[in-house]
Amino acid sequence: VSVDEVAKPEEIKKLSERVKDLEWLVNVLRARSRKDAERKRVLREKNERLQDKINIYEGYRKRYLLQEKALAELREEAEELREKDQCQKELLKEFEEALAFRLEEVDNLTLSTKMMSKHIQQLEAGLVASTFVEMEEAEE
Repeated sequence: VSVDEVAKPEEIKKLSERVKDLEWLVNVLRARSRKDAERKRVLREKNERLQDKINIYEGYRKRYLLQEKALAELREEAEELREKDQCQKELLKEFEEALAFRLEEVDNLTLSTKMMSKHIQQLEAGLVASTFVEMEEAEE
């Protein structure tokens, strides 16, 4: 073994310190790696919870949109019913007016009929009276 191949105690001491520094650095890097892995796990769990919340929100949003659509349809149907109701009210009013007119005509015809009936009765009474008078005159 040559003298050049044997390490000097100062170099051994420097190399030993360097090994200790490197071991310390390896430990620090391992600790950071564990912390990073823990952070990634925590972030993954948070991400999963957020994704669950997003999915729930999307479900609510879809349900809300369906309800909005149904509500719009109901409003449209209500408007159509209001329009039909208005038309029916107008038709009913026209019918009531026509009925009132017809009832007035019936009342007028009834009155005319009563008046004619009285006139006929008067004519008949006059005819009977004149016939009676003629019969009395004929008997005399």
